[in-house]
Amino acid sequence: MGEVRFSQAEADYRVNDEDEIYATVTIFDYGATPGMVEGLAFWANTEIDNEGDDGYQKTLKIGGHSAMESYENESKNGTLTLVVNGRFLINIDTTGLDPKVLKAALESIDLKALEKLAG
Repeated sequence: MGEVRFSQAEADYRVNDEDEIYATVTIFDYGATPGMVEGLAFWANTEIDNEGDDGYQKTLKIGGHSAMESYENESKNGTLTLVVNGRFLINIDTTGLDPKVLKAALESIDLKALEKLAG
């Protein structure tokens, strides 16, 4: 196997260190390893729409980009992963928060700037 190289930026948002309600935003840049995002985001070319009493998991398009969103109702754990132009992978994880926070967190990221970097 070849060498896998990537850059990562992460931010953790909490009220305090002991708080069990938080969000983590991670942006991975796989520009040095072309094609890696497609392998990690295998779901990007499929349609998933599962919903039940426990929560949901679905693929969707956000701003023309493939995304996967999942949420567990009881624990209030959510994840939103978005692929930007085959180079960037944005991952948002929340605990103890409403699922609306996933998309609100994504809206705070300048996707247009990432699109320009991806070329």
